[in-house]
Amino acid sequence: MRRNDRPRGPSISAAIAALTALVACAPARAQTIVEAQRATPSSGGEAANAIDVALGGESSSLAALREVEAAPAVVRVAVTATGAASSSPADQPLDPARLRMPEILQRISPSLLATAERYRADRRSRRTMRGWYRDAGRFRQRIEQWLRAENVPAELLWVAAAESGFNAHSESSAGAVGLWQLMPDTARSYGLRVDAWVDERKDPDKATRAAARLLRDLRARFGAWELALAAYNMGYGALLRSMRRFNTTDFETLAATEGGLPFETARYVPRIMSLALAAANPQAFGLDDVTAEPAIAWEDVSLSRSVPVDAMARGLAIDARELRRLNPSVLGARTPIPADATRPFVLHVPVGATARVDGALAAIPNVPLRTTRLRWGESIAELAAAYGLGARALLELSGLPAEHRVTGGTELLVPDRAPTPVADTDRPLVLVSPVTSPPPNRRRVFYRAGVGDTVRDVARALDVTRDELVAWNQLDPSARVPAGLWLQAWVSRDPTQARVRTLANVDAAERGTDTAAERVAAQDGRVRLIVTVRSGDTMGSLAARYGLTTGSLSRINLRSRHATLVAGEPLVVWVTPDRAERERVREADLPRGDTSSTIPTSRVASVDNATPTTTPASRTAPASDPQPSVAPSVESTQAPSRDRPATAERPSADRAAHAP
Repeated sequence: MRRNDRPRGPSISAAIAALTALVACAPARAQTIVEAQRATPSSGGEAANAIDVALGGESSSLAALREVEAAPAVVRVAVTATGAASSSPADQPLDPARLRMPEILQRISPSLLATAERYRADRRSRRTMRGWYRDAGRFRQRIEQWLRAENVPAELLWVAAAESGFNAHSESSAGAVGLWQLMPDTARSYGLRVDAWVDERKDPDKATRAAARLLRDLRARFGAWELALAAYNMGYGALLRSMRRFNTTDFETLAATEGGLPFETARYVPRIMSLALAAANPQAFGLDDVTAEPAIAWEDVSLSRSVPVDAMARGLAIDARELRRLNPSVLGARTPIPADATRPFVLHVPVGATARVDGALAAIPNVPLRTTRLRWGESIAELAAAYGLGARALLELSGLPAEHRVTGGTELLVPDRAPTPVADTDRPLVLVSPVTSPPPNRRRVFYRAGVGDTVRDVARALDVTRDELVAWNQLDPSARVPAGLWLQAWVSRDPTQARVRTLANVDAAERGTDTAAERVAAQDGRVRLIVTVRSGDTMGSLAARYGLTTGSLSRINLRSRHATLVAGEPLVVWVTPDRAERERVREADLPRGDTSSTIPTSRVASVDNATPTTTPASRTAPASDPQPSVAPSVESTQAPSRDRPATAERPSADRAAHAP
């Protein structure tokens, strides 16, 4: 008989009911059923035969099963559903009424129950949960101790599991670091030190206390741990906006509403709650057989000076790698310079090593060094030159690698001698934004941004507001400040935390003017000329005639490469000095009144005068600024033309003022 023509037997549910009755009669043989099922029979009838044999012929209740084509999985489900496959609580459905509830959990919501069941049933999720439960042993005792000391529930330990998997060195692409994945500004606001020497977000004790205070504050603000955890993940402001937008204070409602929460946050909170529930009920989640990793133990000692880590390890008679493992927050080869005399650096040493610390410190030579603070806008090379050192040698004194990023405000070790001031030998070109009404009674200065600078940092160093700095320099408030960018500011007193220049030490030109464009072209080793288009000229032919690429000519003139040119219209070209001289000679050889000239006479300048140095003072500085002596610019040596008055500089709004 074909499969499709076979009479339909009892339903699967009937087969399961038969198995249930059978197991109820013979509970002692349930394991034998499972072993028979593992033989992987190909049909329900074969499964029934296998179970029949295993039970020694007691199979009258399996008649229905023999009539059903059932996959082996059906047998497995049937046996599991009766509770006969295993007596382990981890294999039984969760009964919320019998679970021990952690302090942070006030209810078992559907999303929490689903997540908890996934940690029990899904093989991959179960393996992850067991791994976290095992790894928690390294820090669990200390973390729970510090959490209780900050008056928050110890179950918040599992936030660190979800954030970093208990890896103190964990770093996210967004810049979050450590067990608790704290961002730099958040860490500093909660008392952690984050600089070139040390990142206390990696210190298990200090980071735990900071995270505990943050979570406590979020709980006080939102009133529920679910919302506090959501804010920890997505940000305080973002959660507050979402609550107002969707007009609810219930996490489950937000998580179930379209656009209510980020997907990760909607999963993040049930994940932590499930881990806390599992830790409180290890048997129900199959964790009772997990062996936790040994706890990492240490003792704390206070250091009033910076010392080499390797030398300290030798003095303590321990492996330097062990000392570094206990102090993941130390970033360089030396312990950090103490913040001040009242706050020495706390070093973690192995248990029993405290008694050897004084001897170890006495054995380390006290090299004559002193500390100095790198000013904002000052490079390592400039600071090193003041002490007669190279940049690498200066960083080695502080135990920092050459590739280490050091920002303004960082304390460094330098030789114990007075620095030699290094004079500015260059006069850089600085294109500035026009400022029509500079603040009165202030002095104009110029600041060169360093690596890692932010607008907020620079404004603080110059003692001006962030909004002022943005307005004076036409900055995008959300954009990063690249190293090497020059910023102008008007300060009420000389900055002590920043290295700045005055107008006399820079070549300032107002962005968007002909003078600024000429300076940029000269910086590129070229002369800026304005030529007249002839009949038949194209962007490509003009570019070839003047030694440019079509792309460069297009960029200079803000015109498409394929633009149609009209005879007689002007275009700007940047040419080499020798080509500019040839054009000048050619212009001089043309008969007066000849209209075939490609360069208007009034726009041709001698190459000797083609390298300007500064813009007219009336366009670059307020009356209160000192007026430096200036050399005449290209335009200033030319006779006035019909479209360019002799007494005013023509704006170059329709020209690009940057090098091709």
